[in-house]
Amino acid sequence: MAAFHYQPVEDLGALPFRLNSTIDEGDEEPEPPPPPSPSNTPSNVALTPTRSAATGLGSVSAPSSQPPRSTASSQAGSRIDPSLYTPSKRSRVLQQSLADSSTGSFLVSDGKISSSDPIAPPVLEGTANIVQPNWTLIEQQHQTRTKDEMQAHIDALTESLKQARILIAAKDSIIEGAQAQLVIQNLHLKKQNETLHAKETAKEDDRTKLFPGGRGRLLTGDEFHEEQVNAEKQKRAKEAEKKRKKAKQDQAKTKKQVIAERWKEVQEKHDANVAAWKTETETLVSRGTLKKTPPKEA
Repeated sequence: MAAFHYQPVEDLGALPFRLNSTIDEGDEEPEPPPPPSPSNTPSNVALTPTRSAATGLGSVSAPSSQPPRSTASSQAGSRIDPSLYTPSKRSRVLQQSLADSSTGSFLVSDGKISSSDPIAPPVLEGTANIVQPNWTLIEQQHQTRTKDEMQAHIDALTESLKQARILIAAKDSIIEGAQAQLVIQNLHLKKQNETLHAKETAKEDDRTKLFPGGRGRLLTGDEFHEEQVNAEKQKRAKEAEKKRKKAKQDQAKTKKQVIAERWKEVQEKHDANVAAWKTETETLVSRGTLKKTPPKEA
């Protein structure tokens, strides 16, 4: 008897499977059977899943006979445990989920937020329906017990530990949900801050409003004439203020340049005096003058 082993093409999206079947020695070697599916899997073919180290994170499932609808990398990524995602991966998944939703897409869009986008109300959760562990068991004093009493105590501790695990898992889930709400609210507040900043830093419109309030006016009336005169005065006052500020800036700039030039002259004069003093000192030393009595620096 000869064994015929067929290994289907490995797909990154599903764990590999090995098909084992037997044929007689006298028979001709048949063509490799197609990948197993609910319709073409023979009864004498055993499915033996072999878990790969690289793809051992997903669940074991039989390969499908349908053609893949996406790339191998996307299939592999869809079967990875979300708890193993990196922080950057989780951030991208969150942004994609918000972008695909109808109520949260504005949080990751480039548009400004408006009053029609209210902040999501908080969801408060509790663990009222979960049985609390028997915390009094850890406060009991050590004492001599019989075998049955010790077994009962161990069983009680084990049961309390199970309840504590359930309680911790529930609280972790609540904390995770609360933190997710904080992330969403933080995105909402950032969008609100951007909108407020855009309104606060908007350039002031200096055009004259001859019809404030949108009410009708008589062009020959005294109020209309006064508004024109006041607008002209404000315009001239703004221009005069701009000229005054510019003149003050030019004056400060000129003064700074004069001080810089004067300081440069002082430095150059000082460097020249130091060089002359060093030359004179070297000359006197060469003539026999003691170094401890050099000439005084000018």
